[in-house]
Amino acid sequence: MTHALVLDPDATAAEALARELVAAGVSVACVRTLDEARRRLAMQPAQWLFVDAALEAEAAGGPEAVATLAGPGAVAGAPPAAPGRAAPRLVWVGGAPSARGGRRRAAEQGLSLPRPVDASRLRRLLATAAPAGPGTDPGDARRASWEEGWRETGRWGPWLWGRSPAMRALQHRLGRVAATSVTVLLVGESGTGKDLVARSLHALGRRSEGPLVALNCAAVSPTLAESELFGHERGSFTGAERQHPGHFERAHGGTLFLDEVTEMPAALQVKLLRVLEDGEVLRLGATRPVACDVRIVAATNRDPLRAVEEGRLREDLFHRLNAFPLRLPPLRERREDVPLLATQFLQEIGEREGRPRHFDAAALAQLQARAWPGNVRELRHAVQRAWVMADGDEVGVAALDE
Repeated sequence: MTHALVLDPDATAAEALARELVAAGVSVACVRTLDEARRRLAMQPAQWLFVDAALEAEAAGGPEAVATLAGPGAVAGAPPAAPGRAAPRLVWVGGAPSARGGRRRAAEQGLSLPRPVDASRLRRLLATAAPAGPGTDPGDARRASWEEGWRETGRWGPWLWGRSPAMRALQHRLGRVAATSVTVLLVGESGTGKDLVARSLHALGRRSEGPLVALNCAAVSPTLAESELFGHERGSFTGAERQHPGHFERAHGGTLFLDEVTEMPAALQVKLLRVLEDGEVLRLGATRPVACDVRIVAATNRDPLRAVEEGRLREDLFHRLNAFPLRLPPLRERREDVPLLATQFLQEIGEREGRPRHFDAAALAQLQARAWPGNVRELRHAVQRAWVMADGDEVGVAALDE
């Protein structure tokens, strides 16, 4: 998969461009400064480099400084790319900088993309001015393996089962965004598997070798939430006998999953927003911030817009988290997956207990007809009870009614 780096001090503008790139089949990482861009390119080669044209006035060196990132394939006068690594193609977003004198060559040889970004124009740019070197996404092989497994069994990856159109749509969007660093907001009822989708996003992403750290915002005491998320120094409060790195620091280089984010205390939401914008955390009792390179996946079982209206979720934080929303369908919207899921759950129980059993056709039909307000979690528990109550190797309707 082709990879792009977006360099823009405005996080909102960067996320908007990132969404369009992801929709065009390009994986994306976003940075705010030239130094961040250098570090990111050293760790992860890119085929495209999209730079805010206004950066000329804000960064020392302007277009020529950007040229040192892009290399010979993008602008004149840049140093050679590393051996075996093609240089990214430079695109000025918002128009080419108003370069003068010695900067002119660096500016005029890059491509330009006006704001607001038009999706069709961006796709034409990607198609007609493709970089020479194709990118290699380490998640491509894993994605291909997941697709092959789905065709054979209906299981997409280790955790997601389903052949319904609703699940295929989710898998498609998940596969597109997983290889990027774009923030993802999972929205789904309780029991739809938000934690499993978060695991899948991490496993398919470029950070899969890093940690996946989860925090249930509804389960943490408000008095301890800040310490859990950002960490604390020794002696910062009564009982703080040692330095404690928070979830952000523990997730460095990986993914931080913020479950039930709408339940986070309002005061903590303000601090979370600042961390997301700055990429730095300040432990309780500390005087210097710590840089954290973390991909954020948040989740909620509420309607996030209603949560904003009710004052549960800050509007600015919602827009920051909602860069790429993924809606998880409830089980009632994918009833055709119920027999597949129920059969799999029964098989897992039989293997664990050492006694395999199977459903008869009537039992599967009844399971498929139920509403399942508790979604997949409720179905799993119902299958477990039916396995316990079945008299023989076949699980029938009578066992479901017990």
